[in-house]
Amino acid sequence: MSKLKCPLLELATFGTENLALVQKGTVKRIELCSNKLADGLTPDLAVFVQYRVFPDLDIRVMIRPKAGHFTYTEIEFEQMQNELLTFKNKGANGFVFGILNSDGTINTGKNKQLVDLAYPLPCTFHKAFDSLPDYKLGIEQCIQIGFKQVLSSGLKPSVIEGIDTLKKMIQLAANQLCIIPGGGIRSSNLEAIHQQLNCEIYHSAAITDNSNQANLNEVKQLLTLLEC
Repeated sequence: MSKLKCPLLELATFGTENLALVQKGTVKRIELCSNKLADGLTPDLAVFVQYRVFPDLDIRVMIRPKAGHFTYTEIEFEQMQNELLTFKNKGANGFVFGILNSDGTINTGKNKQLVDLAYPLPCTFHKAFDSLPDYKLGIEQCIQIGFKQVLSSGLKPSVIEGIDTLKKMIQLAANQLCIIPGGGIRSSNLEAIHQQLNCEIYHSAAITDNSNQANLNEVKQLLTLLEC
């Protein structure tokens, strides 16, 4: 396995189910959301507080007020701003969001407002990116807006299916934007994915059943594959 970098596992976390993994020090970074069935919404502050007890844990908070599409009313956008500020003041390490226009393109203005509001904390454009009509333009816009990372499966349902596009995205992003592959990543395919992409971060929920809880053995196997 190619180990030109020491990659990090970002564990998608939908509630308090993964607290034990964090307490053991197994997991170092999480994307904290709620509602797995909706592919992640803004988490409850009470859940965040339980994870924030661990000072060394890197918590990236999802800011997404509703399921479905990624266009928002002015009231919903105000809610996003208020939630971001609340989590920022409570000790979040970064944020994950993405706002689109009605035509499916990136809403540069509203995303920039949230990125500026989060500063100096880093922001990730989430998998709304995979619905863009022009991913090349999307990469340019994310850089201009000030996003530090983009979570993507290469415009396909899974990273394996979108790996060729992910390669192109990584080339376009150069050193200005970190591409985080996410979507169907498991210990059974991570080695092959890393050999082709050699990314700094990989995103997985590591869930192997119908629960919200990551499988401990799966997490351990993922981390073993990423060890330097």
